[in-house]
Amino acid sequence: MISCKCIKDCNAACSCRKAGLHCSVVCGSCQGRACSNSEIILEDPGDDEEIDSRLEELMTNENIEDVELNKNQMNTLGGYYEAPLIGICSLGAATNGLDAIGNVLNPVVTPDQNVPIGRSNFSFRDRLLSIFYSIWIRIYYHWHILPMEDKTVRKYLGNNLPYLGQIERNVSLLLLNRNQISHRIMPVVPGVIEFGGLNYNRAVQTLNPDLQDFLDKSNNGVIYFSLGAAIKLVDFLSPDQVQIFKSVFNKLPYNVLWKFENDTMESKPENIFVSKWLNQSVVLGMAT
Repeated sequence: MISCKCIKDCNAACSCRKAGLHCSVVCGSCQGRACSNSEIILEDPGDDEEIDSRLEELMTNENIEDVELNKNQMNTLGGYYEAPLIGICSLGAATNGLDAIGNVLNPVVTPDQNVPIGRSNFSFRDRLLSIFYSIWIRIYYHWHILPMEDKTVRKYLGNNLPYLGQIERNVSLLLLNRNQISHRIMPVVPGVIEFGGLNYNRAVQTLNPDLQDFLDKSNNGVIYFSLGAAIKLVDFLSPDQVQIFKSVFNKLPYNVLWKFENDTMESKPENIFVSKWLNQSVVLGMAT
C-alpha cells in the first residue's frame, strides 16, 4: 500500500506522486486533502457569514423536499457549529456507524447487519464471509465514500472544517431501533442505546373520516400494501406494472389499503383506498 509522509506540500519528492497516484486518507500528514497531489480539489475558504447565509437559506427553504442530506453530510453541520452529535438509526447500525463511536464488532461472532447470514447455523463459511465483508466495507468507506462526501460538503460549507472522518468520530450517542430479543446479540458500548419497542405510542389515535369509513365497510377484511417510505412506487414501477397490481387487487374479495405517492389513482378499483401516508400502527391495531 503506497502512502506518503510529507510534512508540508506533496511536491516532486512525494512517494505517491512518484508512483503516479493521488494522495489518500492513509497518507500520514495530508490525508489526501491538504496537498497539491490530492484528487480532491478544495476551494478557497469562504467567509463565515456567507456560509451561515447558505445554511440559513437551506434551513428556511419551504421547498425542503428538494434537499437531500445523508448521515455523513448531516454530521458536517455538527462539526461546523461544534455541536454535540447524536445519531439515530431506524434499524441497527452498519459497521462504519458503529466504528465511529468505538463499538468495533468482531466479525467472527457478530457479522454486519448487511451480511446475508442467518441467526442460526453460523458456519465456518459464514464467518469467513463476515470477515471479508468487514475488511472490504472499511476500505471502501474510508477510501471512497468519505473522501467523496468530504469534497461535497466543502463545496457548500467551505474548507474551515475538520475532515469528515474526524467529525463523525465526535458522535456522543447512537440510538438504535433494535432489541436483543428480536435481533442478533451484539455487544455495545455505553454510548450505544438500543430502544427497539419503546417507540410504541399507547395514546388513542383516530383516522381521517374517509379512511375510517372505508375500514368500517370492509366486511371481508383489509389488505395493507406498502413498500415503506424508501421506495416510491410512482418512480419504481412503470404504469403497466401499477396496472397489474390494480388488476390483481380488484379480483380479491378484500379491500386494499395502498400507500401510494399520489392521493388519487387513475382507474382506481372501488376496493382500493390510496393515500400518501397511512398511520400503520393505528390501522393494524384495529385488527386486534
